[in-house]
Amino acid sequence: MQKELKKRNYNFETQFKILTYSTDILLTDYNIIIECDGRYWHDNPKSQERDKQRDIKIEKEGYKILRFWDDEIKKNIKKCMEKIENTIFLINNNYILKDKNRVRSNWIQPMCI
Repeated sequence: MQKELKKRNYNFETQFKILTYSTDILLTDYNIIIECDGRYWHDNPKSQERDKQRDIKIEKEGYKILRFWDDEIKKNIKKCMEKIENTIFLINNNYILKDKNRVRSNWIQPMCI
């Protein structure tokens, strides 16, 4: 994921700290957090509930979170990048409104095909 973001000239930080959490990747120009989830650690109900609660807290701080499975990234990075770029498009066109460096969603996240 990082290699693809660099190739497309996105500014990002890795292991960015928010509240008590460490995030995988933060796109600094858009307040988008990209989480690259391994199935071993995240593909069970307890972990998914923990991730959901974590995401709610982080989104209240003004970030948009996009989650991708590690195998999804490996198999189809293009599809993952389309989802990221769709989100950036929505932010840039005020479908996701920036308010005092916070992001407020006014849309249902589209599925990239």
